[in-house]
Amino acid sequence: MKKVVLSVMLATCFSFFSCEKNSKNQENGNSQPNTTATNTQNTNNSQEQPKASIKFEVTEYNFGEINEGEKVKYAFKFTNDGKNPLIIQDAKPSCGCTVPTYSKEPVAPGGSGEIIAEFDSNGRPGEVNKTITITANTEPTTTVLYLKGKVKGKNPQMQDLSQMKGPVKQ
Repeated sequence: MKKVVLSVMLATCFSFFSCEKNSKNQENGNSQPNTTATNTQNTNNSQEQPKASIKFEVTEYNFGEINEGEKVKYAFKFTNDGKNPLIIQDAKPSCGCTVPTYSKEPVAPGGSGEIIAEFDSNGRPGEVNKTITITANTEPTTTVLYLKGKVKGKNPQMQDLSQMKGPVKQ
């Protein structure tokens, strides 16, 4: 009983001090965004550099049904239909089984490029709904690409775990 009380007291003290530290960080953080907002306003007031614009041929690709262990590659093709060079800053997948690759070089107005998404189905039987979030100098700053399909499992008894309902028996 003493150990439980001591553990609760230590946890309370720890959370109290960590909250105090977070609030100090937030106070410091609040002053920094104001500086950033001022810089952004100065850029917006000049209006010399309009943002680039990215237009994808498709934002969703359904690869159908594949066997577990297979890899799927798809090139999401895009065009910069803005007036400024397009700079892709990041392409972040929803999990480690999907790897996006793209050129770090700016895409000139009217130019085109592609983001190649590779999905590794090893150990991932069932329905697949993966995303890749693209961050670029566009408005809006993020665009989401979707990779969908179905993976047939190696083990016939484990093929459709996503369809199972009810309690698990051991």
